[in-house]
Amino acid sequence: ARLVQPDGLQPLRGTAYLIDEQGLNLVAFSPIEYQGNYLGTIVACHQMNHHWLQRHESGIGGEIFLVRDNQVAASSVPGLRGAHFDARDRQVRLGGLIYRVHPLHLDATLGVVPQLWFALPETSLIQRLEQHRATTILVIGISLLVLMLFGLAIMRNFSRPLDMLMTMTREVTRGHLPVLGKSGKKDEIAELSNRFADMLQALRDKQDEVNRARAELEKIAITDSLTGLYNRRQLAEVFPKLLAQAQRSGQKLFAILMDLDKFKHINDAHGHMCGDKMLEHFAARLQEVSRANDYLFRMGGEEFLLLTVGEEAAGIIALAEKIRLTMDQTRVNCEGKELHCTVSSGISLATLDETPDISLRNLLSRADAALYLAKKSGRNQVRADAQLAT
Repeated sequence: ARLVQPDGLQPLRGTAYLIDEQGLNLVAFSPIEYQGNYLGTIVACHQMNHHWLQRHESGIGGEIFLVRDNQVAASSVPGLRGAHFDARDRQVRLGGLIYRVHPLHLDATLGVVPQLWFALPETSLIQRLEQHRATTILVIGISLLVLMLFGLAIMRNFSRPLDMLMTMTREVTRGHLPVLGKSGKKDEIAELSNRFADMLQALRDKQDEVNRARAELEKIAITDSLTGLYNRRQLAEVFPKLLAQAQRSGQKLFAILMDLDKFKHINDAHGHMCGDKMLEHFAARLQEVSRANDYLFRMGGEEFLLLTVGEEAAGIIALAEKIRLTMDQTRVNCEGKELHCTVSSGISLATLDETPDISLRNLLSRADAALYLAKKSGRNQVRADAQLAT
């Protein structure tokens, strides 16, 4: 801290945040007065850089990011300064990891207040679920041990009900959580049995909670958060299975690669919220028009993919045309405006005697070439790769 002499200006009081090449600085101002006369201002500066964030991160079990103008100004993770930070849907990708983020409030009297975000990697969330599961199993083990020791002490007089409890404990140690009905009796064994039944029910409830959380995380990992369709990562898992299915059945594997026409204009002219509504609208129309054995993917941006196993190319071309007509005939209302967007599509056929990686790469390349022809021919069209005609 240091004393700043008065210079005729109003004395400063409060806090401000300043950013320099070392990171973020918290600056506190407090005037000094003596017998009613203003002497100066005490200014204290505390640097909130990478090392400061790391010290705080170690105590809260997550990462901390300081963000200004959608860029990381400082973080507890090395090497991320200057990275683009887009926390839409409370999810951000940084350094190859996906983080779940939550804003933290900073107060300041002067200047621009930076954003402080608390973040947890999705891998960390999964690890915490695993730790919670291990803790639950440990509690089960300790509880069972206590029950078994207590049961052995009174088994001579109460062997039959305790035999039942022992059977239940063996089921639990095998990973099962059997249902135990409560007894209406008032003796000690009945009370013990009822407590054990309550414990089993509590464990079942906790296991259901863990299973729901795991299923939700698995869904997040393979689907696009905006549209709910499969993401590009899931495409690498699904395609080899569809290729093998087509090889076994003697059928064909088709791809329809779709791109929303002039989507960038909607984003630029009406904003990202309207752009997102258009993407959600198209995804919903795809799900309505597609069939049970079709697989839908959002490839990124305004590009989508449909994979299907079938017999004839004519049916796939008809499906692509139906998707085109559906988009051409519908509108999206956003902020009181009726927005219209068409779709262009390119269709290709997979080569079944290639490895899955090569077959997928060639399939997408041919579909992209057909899509380019549809765009070049005026958009709002369907074009098929020449291989479909052979």
